[in-house]
Amino acid sequence: MFKNLLVLLSLSFSFFVFAAESVNERKLPMGFIVVEEQVVTDMRVLPFELLQKSKNDFLNNNFGEASADISAAARILKSEAIRADNAKRGKSLSDVSVRLERVARDVKDRKIKSERELSSELSRAAYQTAAHHRILALEEWSKKEYNQAGHDLKAAAVASEHALQWSGKEIEIASKEAVSGARFVAGKLIQGAGWTTAEVGSAFEKLGKATEKLGNKVL
Repeated sequence: MFKNLLVLLSLSFSFFVFAAESVNERKLPMGFIVVEEQVVTDMRVLPFELLQKSKNDFLNNNFGEASADISAAARILKSEAIRADNAKRGKSLSDVSVRLERVARDVKDRKIKSERELSSELSRAAYQTAAHHRILALEEWSKKEYNQAGHDLKAAAVASEHALQWSGKEIEIASKEAVSGARFVAGKLIQGAGWTTAEVGSAFEKLGKATEKLGNKVL
């Protein structure tokens, strides 16, 4: 799947990429692509799948593949920064994209020598991305754009989860619970049913505290 995706990304960074006639006429939500027939992927979450793959490639000494994975993730984040229609809000994600492109070059040139060094870079990028999506989700929530808020809250939770894992630090139970709780509530928002204002507010608050603690660990 990822090799097909890298080809697609090299051709276009549109949010709508169709892989087969059977899905050509399907209207996809903003921020989604089809990477294989009948496989719909959220562009907000995809960078972390690619970055995790880059770690595995790095450990297997496939440095060219690892570099390509990181570069692809950086380009997706750049497109997500464009989606943030506020220049100041999108800048943080643009900065992450630029930094990851540098990491990709360093991996290819063997300037990053250890998995620990790579994990540190990826953890920092994931943290900054988590903060971005959480803020975006809060704005969407305030505008009653509940489905989009759910997708961005999910992305914030996924990014936080990876940042915690890649940090190499001890993960507090409260942080784990905040991430899992945000995922759960995000799912309800995406489905459009079953959530309450109180639980959504609590999910944002707990994830915000976990993200703040995470920043103290990785920055």
